[in-house]
Amino acid sequence: MMGKFTDAAVEGNSLSEPKVKFLSYSTHDWTVAQMLLFFSPDFSKFEVLPYASQVILELHSSEDCNFEECFWVEAFYNGWLLSFDGQCEDTSRCTYPEFMHMMQDRGFVNTSTHYDAECAEEWTPPSSE
Repeated sequence: MMGKFTDAAVEGNSLSEPKVKFLSYSTHDWTVAQMLLFFSPDFSKFEVLPYASQVILELHSSEDCNFEECFWVEAFYNGWLLSFDGQCEDTSRCTYPEFMHMMQDRGFVNTSTHYDAECAEEWTPPSSE
């Protein structure tokens, strides 16, 4: 979703820009723990996740943003802003390109065609012949 939003803004195509302001996903504590291990932010080691823990990723931009570097990502764990020393120039907010580079460095599989083009084909039942 972040990629679609930044691509539309960079291309100057406000009609294809997603109008989503909020996404919510429900997960289990194991998913939150895996996200924290994957991000490996700069905070002390955790052993037990508190009940209802959460990881929030926010995409921000400056006014009239039309290039990728004016978008930035902030990551929060249970309301605490995560920092990424050595990964981003501003450790508490990575530019969108820095964030995507950090994700790829950690093994996240990313494509330039997005989910819709790669996976969201309409299913058709097999013919009964």
